[in-house]
Amino acid sequence: MSGRIYVASPDTSSVAVLDARTLQHVASVGAGERPYAPALVGERLYVTDFAGRSVTVVGTATLAVVDRIPVGDHPGGIVADPEARHAYVTNYQSSDVSVIDLRRDTVTRTITVGRNAAAPALSGGRLYVTNFESHDLSVIDTAAGEVVATLPVGPHPNGVAVTRDGAHVYVTTTGANLPGQDNDVLVLDAATHEEVATVGVESGPYGIAASPGHDRVYVTHYYSRSVLGIDTATRRIVSRSEVGESPEAVTLSPDGTLLYVCSTRAHLVSAIDTATGRIVATAPVRRPAGVAA
Repeated sequence: MSGRIYVASPDTSSVAVLDARTLQHVASVGAGERPYAPALVGERLYVTDFAGRSVTVVGTATLAVVDRIPVGDHPGGIVADPEARHAYVTNYQSSDVSVIDLRRDTVTRTITVGRNAAAPALSGGRLYVTNFESHDLSVIDTAAGEVVATLPVGPHPNGVAVTRDGAHVYVTTTGANLPGQDNDVLVLDAATHEEVATVGVESGPYGIAASPGHDRVYVTHYYSRSVLGIDTATRRIVSRSEVGESPEAVTLSPDGTLLYVCSTRAHLVSAIDTATGRIVATAPVRRPAGVAA
């Protein structure tokens, strides 16, 4: 497991560097006007700046800013491929995706998606992007650099994750908390794009992360202050952890033993032992928006 995690704090224009096990504060790094989501790529941290139309690049050895990459309007989510060749940035206001060549730290392509691009997930040459206001999911062929499918998924989709075997795509729809709507996580077949299941969850499903194995996905719930673990074989809820108010972003340690949750209104980051579901450490971070481990 990496010895540190990185938490973006838009309110303080910085990224908090925390010990991965104890969540003790190590350092803070200025990372643009409103840093939103970090992605760790080798010895560099790429952080979207939601107000700055850019991605800030930080060297993890020196904790110094080494570059800024212009992208689209209001960049939010970011994901990098396992080979560290490209990173993909979802731009909320311009409703597109910026493709960054990580060897040169320059944008080489911009791909238009649905309205208000939110979260990205990458698997097997496909990039999945939730579109918050058009209530759909864009499927992008990364080699061709084009959208190959647009799938309706329900009101205000926020989070998206792909099981590590690449077989299924899980999507959270936070707008499902509206009166008369169900709180569900949608499960799609990655090969056919067909809906294969919905999993009933709690109020305001928001962020989602897939375990390094094929057996779990974890979902935060904005209104019920909880994180649920879903067994991907049975699609049943197998764990529940209560965290701080308004949990949003979530990620796992590389070995899958710890789950990190950002509770925005509680100004809190929690580390959860995935074997027991118990919180093992917490750290105060002002309005934590995104976390990388």
